Parts: sequence; C-alpha cells; structure tokens
Amino acid sequence: MTVDGWASEPHYLAHVAAVWRALPGRLRGRLHVPRRLASHPCVADLEVTVGRPASSGGPVLVAGWADSRLVDRRRRILVDHGAGQTYPTIPGHPCYPGGSRHDPHGLHLCPRREVADRWQARYPACTTAVVGGLLLPALLGVERRPVGPVWSFHWPCRVAREAGWAWPAWRNHLHVAGPARHGHASRARPHVDGALAAARVPHVDDLAAAISRATVWIADNTTSAFLAAACGVPVVWVDNPAWPPSQAPPRFTWALDGIPHAATPAELPAALDQALSGHCEAAYQRMAQRCWTWIDGRAPERAATAVAAWAATLTG
Repeated sequence: MTVDGWASEPHYLAHVAAVWRALPGRLRGRLHVPRRLASHPCVADLEVTVGRPASSGGPVLVAGWADSRLVDRRRRILVDHGAGQTYPTIPGHPCYPGGSRHDPHGLHLCPRREVADRWQARYPACTTAVVGGLLLPALLGVERRPVGPVWSFHWPCRVAREAGWAWPAWRNHLHVAGPARHGHASRARPHVDGALAAARVPHVDDLAAAISRATVWIADNTTSAFLAAACGVPVVWVDNPAWPPSQAPPRFTWALDGIPHAATPAELPAALDQALSGHCEAAYQRMAQRCWTWIDGRAPERAATAVAAWAATLTG
C-alpha cells in the first residue's frame, strides 16, 4: 500500500512536501497538485502529478479541510498546518482541530499535545501523533542578515472575526516601525500589495528570506510569529480593534506571557524597544516551544515514522 498526497494551496503544499520528503520510498504514491503549483519552489526536488487524486484508493496526506473534503471517500492523514488554534465562537468548525466531518479513523499529525487531544476527544478511534513544526527544518539553518523590521499579516479569513487579521488597523501606520521595513503576507498578498507599494515597503514572499532579513517580527494573527521566534527573531504582537475582547490580544493568548505587544500604533515604539532589548529571549523560547513542542528540526522524520506505523495497521 502507498500513500498519496494532495495540496491545493502553497501553505498546504509546504507542509505536505515536508512530510513527503521524509516518507520511505515504498510508501510514496503520487503527490498531486493543481497546475499552478507544479513548479512551486517547495517541490522543485519532487516529482508531482498535476490534478486531484482519485476519489477512491489508499490513504491521502493533506494539510487542510479544504483539501480533505475533496477526498472524503479515502482514509486521510491530516497535517495541522499552522499553530493548531481553535476559536470558542465557532466550536466544531471543520477547519480547526477537533472539528466536524473528518475521518474518524484517520491519522492527525499535530504540532503539540493540546492539539492532538482535541482530535482524540472528537474522534476516539483516530490516531494522533505529536510531531512539532514541519516548516522549522527549512528555517532553523537560515543565515541571519537583519536589515529591518518585518510586518507579517494573516489573511482576511471570515470564518470568525478573530480568525482574521490586523492589516486594516495598521496599513497606514507601517512607518511607525522605522526604515528598511519589509512585508510578509503570503496568502494575503493580493490584498496588501497596493498599500505596501504605496508605502514603499517591499514584499518578501519567501518566509526564509523574510526571517533572514528581520531585526524584529511584527505579527498579528499569524503562525509565522512562532516560526520567527524559534529562529531567534524578536517578536511583537499587534492587535485588531475588531477582535472581540476574548481574543484581544491576538488569538494566541496562551503564548503572550512576556511577549511585547501593541494594541495601537502609539504603543508600538515601546514594544519594539522591549523586543530589541534582549530581555525577552527566554519568553520567545517559551513561546516557540509551547507551540512546536520541539525546536530541533526533526518534525518531518517524526511525521514519517507516525505515517509508516499507522499505514502498517491498515495492511497488517
């Protein structure tokens, strides 16, 4: 038996490809992508098949509900892309850990135990594995050449107010961070390009390149902050006034202890000074480890081991 892969978005593909590379050759079936991702840099060294996988067959490795639902007649291996957050205002939403309409007997690859427990509580017959951050191996070895602050934004997700971003509150205040600013908002880029260009803030698509250039990472509602912290980049959280009180500061309230935070542009200079003072390093390490469990770059290997063990139960 082999495992196929399917990823329809770049951020899904980055997670699926990380696991795919670590899988034993005997387990790899076909890695399916839409035509627009066939030449994506994160699969430059991999053979891909253009088009969706068949509706029937063996297990499929996916990294999001949008892809999982397209192969719901097959057994699924779901990678929790991002930090594995959920929202109290939309309990059971299928896009988040512990959500409805997932494979009750599937395998879930999770960044930390808290996320695995949510899946296990919802689907007692599923299998879970805590593997850590699948994108970290490509980032931990990045050579740091900091030139200025990087603004990193989530995207305008409308599943819930607090699932969105802080861009509308900050788009006219990027200058507060000082000169040599950069922007990173991969999924949101179509929404921010014009304003970034008007503010003369270059956009950096590649996350590794953005982390390399960052003196400090200014983030709203995005997992990139945890990846930056794991790479030793100071982080400042910023808010969106539209978020409800239960979710402001940002949704990652469990990771805010000791982390500089700005609710308004007027508070940003002091937060930046705090972040760059060198006094928050222990807090950043706690923040990253709380999210990813391990900061060792071995998440793909742990994931591949879990996939192989789970697949053996299907054939044995």
